[in-house]
Amino acid sequence: VNAGHPPCLLITPEEVKPIAASGIMPGILEGIQYIETELTLTGQSRLAIYTDGLFDSGHDADAREALKHAITQSLHSTLNDDIQTALDVTMKLFDTMTQEQAKDDVILCLIE
Repeated sequence: VNAGHPPCLLITPEEVKPIAASGIMPGILEGIQYIETELTLTGQSRLAIYTDGLFDSGHDADAREALKHAITQSLHSTLNDDIQTALDVTMKLFDTMTQEQAKDDVILCLIE
């Protein structure tokens, strides 16, 4: 479930692609059923889980699209770096592009 946040991103050497998910946060309503998706991360892949502030912090539609493109490219280009370096590089890029003025909360979690 994504609890209203954007879809996770599967990062592989070939591409960065969203993994569709929907549904409210677990535990909010009793008896809710979710569609399951299973994926296996190989040694050459990562999963990015993030809040919408990561891409929505641009000041207009063009800036948001540029931010999304740059962050996605950073996640892809740092795939062979250790996970902390990938996070540091990507978040430094985010801070630079938003002039450290995020419009919403920003969380980026990388899993490998």
